[in-house]
Amino acid sequence: MEFPQKYCLEYSNRANQATRIFEPFITTQRGKGGSGLGANIIYNLVNKVLLGKISCENLTAPTHGAKFTIIIPNLKDNKEESHDA
Repeated sequence: MEFPQKYCLEYSNRANQATRIFEPFITTQRGKGGSGLGANIIYNLVNKVLLGKISCENLTAPTHGAKFTIIIPNLKDNKEESHDA
């Protein structure tokens, strides 16, 4: 069975987009329960644990909001090959 070389996930919403969204403690919900760590945690998981990339772009009218793109390499095939050697 062949697997793709990478996986791509796109997510968009109408939430406010900060230009520094992946920095820790950046939040639009200060005083309402938001810690500002959510996007930073996801950034670190994608980049450091899954060895992928994440980006965020502002959406303009009529949609407004943010679009996140996550690209994760398929590491399964590489691990199986290294065990076979």
